[in-house]
Amino acid sequence: MELYQTQRAMRAMRTAALQRGVVAVLDVGSSKIGCLILKFEGLEEKIEADGVGSLAGQSGFKVIGSALTRSRGMEYGEIVSMPETERAI
Repeated sequence: MELYQTQRAMRAMRTAALQRGVVAVLDVGSSKIGCLILKFEGLEEKIEADGVGSLAGQSGFKVIGSALTRSRGMEYGEIVSMPETERAI
């Protein structure tokens, strides 16, 4: 898949997630894995009030879940064992 098509698909997935009102943020590092679950409330009203741009209205959210765990299968920022990394996530 070309870079443009990949970016377009990711943008569509982000838009769909925002319309549902819930987004997960996953940070996979060499020492730990962190996850935040964000809930956007009243997004439509805020977009109209905030104004312009693709990020308009995305400043109003609540963290509804969070977790940290030790990384496995990662060394120096690279995956060395996919099964271990998947298990850690």
